[in-house]
Amino acid sequence: MLGQLGLDIYTSYSVTIAFELPVNVFCILTLDTLGRRWPNAVFMLVGGIFSIAMWFLRDSSDTWTLVMATVLIFSFAASYNTTAQVASELFPTVIRGRAVLLQRMLGDVGSVLGTQIASLATLDTYLPMLVTGCLSLVASVLVFLLPETVGTALPQTIEDGECYGRGQGLCFCPLFNRDSDAPGHEIRCARMRIRTSLFRKNLPVTQQPAVNRAYDSDSMVVPTIYSTIM
Repeated sequence: MLGQLGLDIYTSYSVTIAFELPVNVFCILTLDTLGRRWPNAVFMLVGGIFSIAMWFLRDSSDTWTLVMATVLIFSFAASYNTTAQVASELFPTVIRGRAVLLQRMLGDVGSVLGTQIASLATLDTYLPMLVTGCLSLVASVLVFLLPETVGTALPQTIEDGECYGRGQGLCFCPLFNRDSDAPGHEIRCARMRIRTSLFRKNLPVTQQPAVNRAYDSDSMVVPTIYSTIM
């Protein structure tokens, strides 16, 4: 795409990839403080704005084109890293593996459709930027429909997944609402412990796990229990 914008492809990619390193470090250091939703929405919003700006400022100099391309590329890179992190946290444990696989498959479908968007450059060199920018702006709004996962117990069952994130405000941010979700967090943890306890009690003796209490929520380390089936 950068080559179609009239830029030297080797220099352009070297510059843009060099800027991805600091933004990746930024994600590592701040996602547990700022949460997942707000950084993801901001990165998508910035990338969308600069993509649309490139469509409007198509006659600008190569320097400005490279600057805008660099900003939108590292914005999308940070958004991708944040999405990959939150994707494995939203799904309940009982279906997490299959759900993440389905999410990866849909991502591959998006990659295929991305090539079709890039082919719009045959009609207008900057038309792919306009389409990408509009999709990014829509995605930056839809991110707020997802629950914030920082500081909360991850869902274990389908029921937990259906109730996950309830009680959070639309603009909830862990940085400014550190204690607002604490009661709900404790209630969910208590419900999970009760369901797990009842499930284990209802299992036949031959199906009860021999080792399943290496760690407990009330005491960090408890003696490991071995059971022998005679």
